[in-house]
Amino acid sequence: MPKFERESSEEKTLILDEEFAFRSAKITLFLAAIFFFISIFFNLIDLFSILALTNNGLLDIINYIIKIASPLLFFLLMTTFLGNYGDILGKPLNWKGMVSVFLFSLFQTIRNTIVLGITFIGLIIVIIYFYLIQDW
Repeated sequence: MPKFERESSEEKTLILDEEFAFRSAKITLFLAAIFFFISIFFNLIDLFSILALTNNGLLDIINYIIKIASPLLFFLLMTTFLGNYGDILGKPLNWKGMVSVFLFSLFQTIRNTIVLGITFIGLIIVIIYFYLIQDW
C-alpha cells in the first residue's frame, strides 16, 4: 500500500479549471485597468487638445473614438471580471456591482457632454445585451 494517495483525475481537472478561471479573471482585471487609465488619460487630462492645436478633423474623430470606446471597454471588461470572480467564489454578479461599474464608467466621461451622451447610450446597449444573453 503506498504512503501517499494519488489525486483522482476529476480533482486535477477541477483544480486546473479553477486556476484557469482565476488566471482569466486576473487578465480581465488587468485589461480593464488599462482601459481605465486610457480613459482617464484622454477624458480627464485631454491630451489631444493639448497636442493638436490646429483644427484637424481626423484627430478629432480619433479623439472621440478613444474617449467613447475606452469607458465602454472598461465597463465590459470590469463586469466580465466581476462575473468571473463571483463565479470562482460562488456568488453571482448582482445589480449593485453592475450599477456601480456603470456609474464609474460614466464618471470617466463627465467633462464632455457629447462623449457622456454617446457613452451613456452605449452602456445602456451593453446592459440590454447582457440582460438578453443571460436568458439564452
